[in-house]
Amino acid sequence: MKKSAVVVIACLALATGAFAADWTAYNDTFPEVGDSNPANTTEWGLGTAAPGTSGLLLDFGSGAATGATVTVIGTGVNTSGGTGGGVPSVGDANDLFTDKVDLNKLIYYSAADWTVDLVFSGLDPNETYTLAGLHNRNNYTNRWSVVSIAGADAFTYAASAGSYKISDSAVSLLSNQTPTGYVAKWTDIDPGADGGFSITYTYATAANGGIPPLETQDGVKAYGPGAFMLLSGAGGEPPPPPPPPPPTGSFELRVSGGSNDAEEHLTDFDGVANRMDVTSTDLELGSEGGTGDDQLIGLRFRNVQIPVGSTIESASIQFHADETDAEITSLLIFGELEANPLAYTTTNSDISSRTATVESVAWDNIPEWDLVHEEGPDQETPDISSIIQEIIDLGGWAPGNSLAIMMAQTSVNGERTAESVEGESGSAPVLKITYTPEPATMSLLGLGALAMIRRRKR
Repeated sequence: MKKSAVVVIACLALATGAFAADWTAYNDTFPEVGDSNPANTTEWGLGTAAPGTSGLLLDFGSGAATGATVTVIGTGVNTSGGTGGGVPSVGDANDLFTDKVDLNKLIYYSAADWTVDLVFSGLDPNETYTLAGLHNRNNYTNRWSVVSIAGADAFTYAASAGSYKISDSAVSLLSNQTPTGYVAKWTDIDPGADGGFSITYTYATAANGGIPPLETQDGVKAYGPGAFMLLSGAGGEPPPPPPPPPPTGSFELRVSGGSNDAEEHLTDFDGVANRMDVTSTDLELGSEGGTGDDQLIGLRFRNVQIPVGSTIESASIQFHADETDAEITSLLIFGELEANPLAYTTTNSDISSRTATVESVAWDNIPEWDLVHEEGPDQETPDISSIIQEIIDLGGWAPGNSLAIMMAQTSVNGERTAESVEGESGSAPVLKITYTPEPATMSLLGLGALAMIRRRKR
């Protein structure tokens, strides 16, 4: 996005000295009738309730005009009603946007090569800025939005840890941000002499590098911005959230994406030993049909939000019965000794070739599954917290990483048949975790001081 259009506004601001003190502005880019944004959240954008596509931003705290203007430009997008998934209740999105914007709707795809541009002008050339962008469509796992910055003299990449970084100027974010709360973000943005820069949203392609390894993109289907925060200097930026008091951490995370649950047939399957199946509509825990075709099961859970140094208090996996089974069945559960394992592939032995954890848990004499679609104590594993603990204690562990659990039969011709992602995605296996965060080592006073340290160019 060229910056020539914003030069006149920037020069006027320089001439009049009309730059506000440090401020934080929030804007809903797709406001619709019935939205309940706070009074000082502006609504410049493409929604039916927008007062226009361009206007001045307000300081969220005081309601004062900031002198900065945003212009929202949609090309080839659908503005007929929007769609969205709300502000996630976790992560950076929760910390930055909860109670600041009513994210009921967001801009979505229509034509090939669609884009949404946020053009900022009227910024102070002697100031630095922080920009955070939020979008969330909460039920798709193969729609990636690429967000990029252009036109600034300098900036620092600061998107949420765990998001897919393309370059210092671009990040690719899965449209479903509900379980992660990721945001696109840049700090220390230097708008340069003309006082402007731009942010562009589009869909991921091989050409723009937005499709992560082993992931797929659903054509042009992705989403534009639902909201953004623009912050001037240090004043007004929300301080980092205080560390949660232990013990508070618990969550449930379902397997998503077909390459994240898999079966490896240890005996000949269609004449091939150790053959992988990553598209099965169910998961046979034990053997295929109780016939001696023993299988290894691999389950990869993405975006696991466990802080480094945590203590795992309890952990289990909940299955959903796809068939009735009464054979005597016992399994051994173990993990993959990798801090961020890759998705499964069709390469032979892609489960058995992975390094296993030292820790393992026996799931002996699994009760009979006598009711299809049952999802209760009989379909839940014993506690596997020792396995999860070994994984998150690895040196490369970080919140937002993936982790993988594997299961092997210890009985003979046993079988319990569970739903898979391909069979019924809403009934795929669920990882249940309760953890205690590591005690905080920094006082709240120290955090408050840290929040005020910002690089400035004055």
